[in-house]
Amino acid sequence: MSLEIIQAEAAALYEIRHRNLRVGQPVGTERMPGIDEHPDTIHLLLTQNGEGIGCATFMPEPSQDSKWRLRGMAIDEAHRRQGHGERLIDYFLNTESGGVWCNARTSALKFYQHCGFVAEGEEFDIYPIGPHFIMRRK
Repeated sequence: MSLEIIQAEAAALYEIRHRNLRVGQPVGTERMPGIDEHPDTIHLLLTQNGEGIGCATFMPEPSQDSKWRLRGMAIDEAHRRQGHGERLIDYFLNTESGGVWCNARTSALKFYQHCGFVAEGEEFDIYPIGPHFIMRRK
């Protein structure tokens, strides 16, 4: 099994985002206009034997003491709970500084806590995706 994390163009992440984050929603909802093509946005693609199995997008969006916002993080279901998501986050934080924040799905709260993120404030809803928390890792 050969795992690799590479920087990629946004288009390389679309299928992974859609099948994991936009189930039941139309194709195209996985795209983030204004973010995906921004020159300072960093897209990471996790591959296994050359096939994309996970992704994460980091954009400069300062909030409090965090410089970066994590968006569109996804790991294919067959590859979850193997440390791959944490690898993507650590890879980014080992190459960029400034801390990361995100709107984390409530269903992923334990994952983000395991990765060193701390929840802030009250749970809120993002329609049509569902309940979230703001989370931050310094």
